[in-house]
Amino acid sequence: MPNLKMPRASDSEPEDCANPLFLSWLKEWLVDARRRNLKTQYTLKKAYESLKIYPLPIENPLETTQLNGIGQGIAEKLEKKLQSWRKANNIQSPNYKNTRDQNKELHTTSQKSFEDNMSDSQNQGVIPTSQQSKSNRQARPYIPRYRSGAFAILIALLKFYITDGPDTFIHKAEIIENAQPYCDNSFEVSSNGTKYTAWNSMKTLDSKNLVYRQGVAAKYVLSEIGYDIACQMALVLRKSNELQPEDAEVFSRLENIQQSRNPKPKPQSDEDEISRLYTDDEAEDQPNSAANTNPEFNATCNTSTHHSPSQDAHNIDKRDPKDLAQATISSNIVYKKGEFDIILIMDNREIRTKSDRTYMAREFEKRGIKFDTRPLTVGDYLWVAQPKPGTRSLTSNKELVIDYVIERKRMDDLCSSISDGRLKEQHFRLKNRGFDNVVYVIEGENNDAVQKIGEKAVQTAMSRIQVIDGSYLKRTASFDDTISYLERLTKRLTDKFERLDLYVIPDHLVDPFSISDLKGALAMEYPGHNFCMTYDGYIKATSKSGSIRLQDIFAKMLLTIRGVSAEKAYTIVQEYGTPHRFIKEICNTSSESEQLNKIRLAGNSSSAGPKYKKIGPALAQKIRQVWFSDSY
Repeated sequence: MPNLKMPRASDSEPEDCANPLFLSWLKEWLVDARRRNLKTQYTLKKAYESLKIYPLPIENPLETTQLNGIGQGIAEKLEKKLQSWRKANNIQSPNYKNTRDQNKELHTTSQKSFEDNMSDSQNQGVIPTSQQSKSNRQARPYIPRYRSGAFAILIALLKFYITDGPDTFIHKAEIIENAQPYCDNSFEVSSNGTKYTAWNSMKTLDSKNLVYRQGVAAKYVLSEIGYDIACQMALVLRKSNELQPEDAEVFSRLENIQQSRNPKPKPQSDEDEISRLYTDDEAEDQPNSAANTNPEFNATCNTSTHHSPSQDAHNIDKRDPKDLAQATISSNIVYKKGEFDIILIMDNREIRTKSDRTYMAREFEKRGIKFDTRPLTVGDYLWVAQPKPGTRSLTSNKELVIDYVIERKRMDDLCSSISDGRLKEQHFRLKNRGFDNVVYVIEGENNDAVQKIGEKAVQTAMSRIQVIDGSYLKRTASFDDTISYLERLTKRLTDKFERLDLYVIPDHLVDPFSISDLKGALAMEYPGHNFCMTYDGYIKATSKSGSIRLQDIFAKMLLTIRGVSAEKAYTIVQEYGTPHRFIKEICNTSSESEQLNKIRLAGNSSSAGPKYKKIGPALAQKIRQVWFSDSY
């Protein structure tokens, strides 16, 4: 099409302006917005300055969106104005084609080639969009423009993901240094006379949940969605040999990482993938049994579980865990792999806000996560193995509870639970009601709540969760970040357990106070087997009203003493059973040293096992003072 030479609108426009007509209209709208004191004056000012220095003529107003400061709204307004101007001057409107210069055309071709390759990697075996009904088309996922700021940032973050792990947040300077070779624009020097640099693309990535941000001095890491897109981009760059020489070796590991994240069916899965979801520092090879993932449990798994002789006296549970384990395995109730689905169960009190109670459910549906909402007696999220419809080989049609539970706490809720002691009580119920894999998700920041109880108290509580209590702790930046973490963990657990046989612990063998001992005995007597309670058994073991006993009250009394963890309280309760027996046994000794030895003996008895802890002399002295002194 011949070039349409547009006249200069007025002598006030710059002589060297390539698009004087469009510039005059922008100036007209800018003057009007300033006169009326509209906020659009700032947007129009940016658009005006950007168009004024653009050196190439533009025939199609919609192409102005390539300039900084001009969005779809301004471009459409320019197009309407141009149509009116042509009609008034009896000029026929042309059929627009791409008339950009060769460099831009080459850049567009590269972008199109890049997007085509991305599309091929995303939609292998999918019917082309042109052959689908328009009503069935889905929104196209966001793909950054080739060699744009967003493109380069994702590549750089993926590099750090591979070298430093999935939970390592990276500072801006490090990202820029590694991203610049993959971007045509500068990350530090603005172009086209504006204040914008390639780094401004980080806002787009953040708004589309492709990255997570942490802290005031912002650090960033790839989200699950961002990781998937970045992987596809990197694989395309590898095929076209566009990676930097120093990065080629790093990204050569990408396919292996992809295979470990989405492994093909095989007899044994990579158990450390589950650990990586909690924290890289704690990731270690885990035994096949899902009940054996507690670090403290692993450290003592060679110690045989022995029923304390004193238990018959105070009648906690006369059944030996080994006998219960034998009864469980002899029941021969097995859910074969492929006969069940892994379903995420969400507590019905888990909401975003009071006015938006279904937000999490909508997000799970959008992400294709199988879930259900129920009132949970312990934890906020857990997973069940749900039999598939019509599976005739199942001897029981009950759901099985997988040995993973999540307790979600906002930072303000964590602070309040530390202050009133709920954190210890909740952890005691989680760890002693049949769950060895307990994950605490601490969500967001709340400086006001932290300052009320002190930052050291919060740090101590979080360290205690990981180091002393043997649980996992995951920090998330927001509610949406928590949802992404649950999505990722659900996929890992689904991949792990759907390829395993699950053995059922019969409901009549589930006892609230001895379920942990039973699962520990099962893990040691039958390694490689995955034993699960039914959902009814879970309710029986964790119900507050149905499982409260004198021993539970005794344990809660001990937990009020500073320094007594859930495991140490459990040790004393298993040895003495009731407060009356504890006082009687200690008072039967004459000297203080003998009393201290009696208290310490609880942690050194033959009953010591996975959940038992030694009690040191200082703590024994403190317990004696609280229970047997007139003042403390």
